[in-house]
Amino acid sequence: MNAINKRKKYVNLSSLRFIYFIILSLIGSLPSVAASETVVAYNHTVLGFMLAAGFASLLLWFITKGIRCLFYGLYIVLAIFWLNSLQPNYNIAINQIGLHWSAPILTALILLSQLFTPTFFRQSNAFLQLIDKVLLYLPASWLLIVWFLPSEWGMMGTLTLALLNIVHLLSLGILTRRYQTVGVDAYLAAWGLPLTTLLYFFVSYLHLAPFVLSVNLAAFCLLGQTVFLAIASASVYGQERNEKLAAQENALQQAKQASEAQQQLIQLQQEQQEELEAMVRERTFELEVTLRELQDKNQELEEKNTLDPLTGIRNRRFFDKKLLAEYRRSRRELSELTVMMLDIDHFKSVNDNYGHQAGDDVIRCVAKIAEQAAKRPSDSVCRYGGEEFSLILPATEPQGAMQIAEAIRRAIAEHPIHTSAGPLSITASLGIATRVASVQFTEKDLLQLADDALYQAKQNGRNRVEVAQDDNNTLKHT
Repeated sequence: MNAINKRKKYVNLSSLRFIYFIILSLIGSLPSVAASETVVAYNHTVLGFMLAAGFASLLLWFITKGIRCLFYGLYIVLAIFWLNSLQPNYNIAINQIGLHWSAPILTALILLSQLFTPTFFRQSNAFLQLIDKVLLYLPASWLLIVWFLPSEWGMMGTLTLALLNIVHLLSLGILTRRYQTVGVDAYLAAWGLPLTTLLYFFVSYLHLAPFVLSVNLAAFCLLGQTVFLAIASASVYGQERNEKLAAQENALQQAKQASEAQQQLIQLQQEQQEELEAMVRERTFELEVTLRELQDKNQELEEKNTLDPLTGIRNRRFFDKKLLAEYRRSRRELSELTVMMLDIDHFKSVNDNYGHQAGDDVIRCVAKIAEQAAKRPSDSVCRYGGEEFSLILPATEPQGAMQIAEAIRRAIAEHPIHTSAGPLSITASLGIATRVASVQFTEKDLLQLADDALYQAKQNGRNRVEVAQDDNNTLKHT
């Protein structure tokens, strides 16, 4: 706000320079009054004052590019030429302009007065706007005609046109004064003086008053009009500059507010983006936790699906997957893989004689004995089906597999099994097959070879271990 007040103060000072130039010119012309005769000094003072005002206005136009300053400066210069055309005492270092130039110059003055009239004089009334256009185009048209008319006719028409123009400008000023617009009073005073002069000119042209007196009166009125128009122009210029600065300041404030609003919008978008990213991270974390729990549940379910519910060891489903995986590793590493098949001897008679509960106790005890014999983490003991069990022994040669099988067989045969029906003595038969995996010999062939060895142990009297030979599919008896 302080910046605006400083600018207004600066504009007001700069707009008053116009008056300052005029006052200096007036002071500079005062010595000529003391040095010359009274009339000549008065004439020279008027001309000097008006020239200073005209050049000051043109200089202001050059600085500010305000078109009305240019029209006003031309108006003053033409007014000097018009005075020079009326009275030889008003000459300006050039040849005297004849009386036949008075009417065209005065018409040009009328046209210029319309051009530098401030915009706030213009009314919104349609009738007044029509008069504005008529009084703008009429002097321009009359300026083309007046050259071809006699001097007295041309001057009378021009004076009439000037009178209409002044009355119109005064009417506009009176209508504008109710708005308390800056410079209106000075404009009313500026156009009130020429009205008196024009009326006296009409009287002079009717030979009712001396013409010389009307010329002196015109000079006095133009001098006064120059002063008042200078004051009014400076006031209007200052007001327009203030309004322009206020509009610029308002535009800057609006731009600042728009920038602040944009920054707030960007900040809000960033906050929303961060909030959205936080929500996404939270949901992602929850999803990861859910997936991990689901994986754990699936793994737990998978574990349950691979466990035998009666014995707690692995079931046939696990055995098939494990056998395939170990067989592939045997082929990669060229290591021996042993498959052992175990079957409880005469298990049907146990169920028939002692009941299925006792049979289940026997199956659980045999599973425990086999699990204890397979001590390595890589060894797998599975319930193959019914009273039949299978063992997968990776990287195990036939001699090592034979020791494990014998340990299982002896533990079953030499120790009675405690069941719900009492201690029972049972035996088991085992078959062993060992091979290094190859493309020609699949895991199913290895399982079939172990099953054939088990069948052979059954045929050879049970409670024994049979080992299938590696190349010729022959069996080794123990």
